[in-house]
Amino acid sequence: MTTNPQSLPYRVLAVPDLRAEAAYFGVALPVLPDFLQDHTLLGTSPAEKLAEVLGRFERLVIGLRKYRGTAYTLRYLSRPQDGAVDIHLLGRFLPPPGQSLTDVERVAVDLEKHLTSYGLPHSRLNGAELDAALRPFSSLPYLVEVRQQETRIPLAITQQTAYVIFPFWGPWGAGLEPMEALLRQETPVAISIYLEPLDDISAELALVDEAAHSAQTLSDQDIKVMSDTGLRRRRDPGAELVGRVYTAYRKSLSEPFLAVAQVASADSSAALTLARAFGSALTSRPPRDSTEPVDDLPSGFDLCAPRDKAEYDCAWRTFDRLVWSRWGSTLATPGKERLPYLVGARGA
Repeated sequence: MTTNPQSLPYRVLAVPDLRAEAAYFGVALPVLPDFLQDHTLLGTSPAEKLAEVLGRFERLVIGLRKYRGTAYTLRYLSRPQDGAVDIHLLGRFLPPPGQSLTDVERVAVDLEKHLTSYGLPHSRLNGAELDAALRPFSSLPYLVEVRQQETRIPLAITQQTAYVIFPFWGPWGAGLEPMEALLRQETPVAISIYLEPLDDISAELALVDEAAHSAQTLSDQDIKVMSDTGLRRRRDPGAELVGRVYTAYRKSLSEPFLAVAQVASADSSAALTLARAFGSALTSRPPRDSTEPVDDLPSGFDLCAPRDKAEYDCAWRTFDRLVWSRWGSTLATPGKERLPYLVGARGA
């Protein structure tokens, strides 16, 4: 790694397989303020206040869409020996046509202003600090990814199955459980949340629209009965669920991102434990005795670990160079490979 002599510290690194260089920058978040104690919140109950706070973070995420060629990683790294968790927000800038790597300075400054406007204290990473945040392990760690769950739902009328994604609809709760679990591990563990703003997902939206239309058409039909000359209405709960999921998923993708959560550690057991805890926090539902309105659409997650060197290299590229690559098995047919990674700002 080489230090750029410009006034704003950043790194220029080669990106494997892209035959290009990218500029990297980042900030440290020393604390996450207790926004639930903000006197400007209008809600009265903890659930109402939490909804307001999450709404602010949703708008913060949307603000990351300002520049093309960018991707971001929010990274939590535990230090068990100190009983602490370091929090870093890292950025990658691949200049689009007409721009150069030095434009990263403007992107980095704008990110700091963006964080300030939302009340998030931060400090710039430079030199060894930036190197350590980008590559926090001395050797290649065990990696596991948390993805939106894919499944196939039987359709009663056609005797076939429908491919469906159970997205991250948005968190319910403060997400403290994974942070507490981080500090209970004996070895350092990193939770790395990758977000890449997307401009054009028209092909994916067309697929989602088609899936929603087909499922809703199958969910309620008049079927000719062989024993008489009449028709009998048949409802298919599986098709109805698929239609509702894809309709809601379509609405959520107005501000689309590619997203993947990765957990890394020298201890594979610790990485898997944290990945499961983080996935559970992403898909948690309100408690049964809650009086708050609940959307009963299912949410779920899949854990995926690289099975060979080629898959590990792809996963490591996302962690180390902030460049997404699809890898591993998927239920999606060709042309739909990005669907399990697409989220809206709320699900991010």
